[in-house]
Amino acid sequence: MTAMEDSPDSPTPPSSVVETSAPAATPTRTKAPATSATSSAPRLVTAGAFCDTAGQTGVTKGGTAMVCKGPGDLRWRRP
Repeated sequence: MTAMEDSPDSPTPPSSVVETSAPAATPTRTKAPATSATSSAPRLVTAGAFCDTAGQTGVTKGGTAMVCKGPGDLRWRRP
C-alpha cells in the first residue's frame, strides 16, 4: 500500500468504469424418471431381515432370489 492509500484525507477519484454482470443463468429443471412398482431393477434385500408384505420378491447382494414369507414373522427367505 502507498502512503496516499492510507491517508483518510486523500480524495477518491471518480470511477469511470461501470461494472456490469452477465444475466444469471436460469437453472433448468428436468423431471426425474418416474419409478413404478414394476421397476426392472430388483429390490436388494438382506436374507432373514423382516419384510412388510408376504409375496414381495427381492435379491441379495450375492444374487440369491428371495421372497417375503412366514411362518411366523414375515422375513426374507429363499423361495
